Amino acid sequence: QGMPVETIVQTAQQLKVDIILMLSSGKDRPSYQGIHIQSATQSVIEKATVPVWVYTLKATFTPIKEIAVAIDIFKYDKEKIKQAIYLLEPFKVKIDFLYISGVLG
Repeated sequence: QGMPVETIVQTAQQLKVDIILMLSSGKDRPSYQGIHIQSATQSVIEKATVPVWVYTLKATFTPIKEIAVAIDIFKYDKEKIKQAIYLLEPFKVKIDFLYISGVLG
């Protein structure tokens, strides 16, 4: 019940989840830092206090072997990089950090 975004964020907080996975149709909607995603997904990303992962329903699922993490090293300190590694460790996959300079899009 309630507004979808607020319900998702509040329920995630109540359940004390570690991550929110948003399923997205991938249709062009308002962009978030140049990335076209659905507006509800955008709002959850902005309001959530835990990581939010977006899975587009257009994607073909295959077992995860390698993960790319796009990061602007000037905006994120070494502690954030350590957090990303810690978050992805359970997947036991290769992690590629992609340095992004400027605005995505």
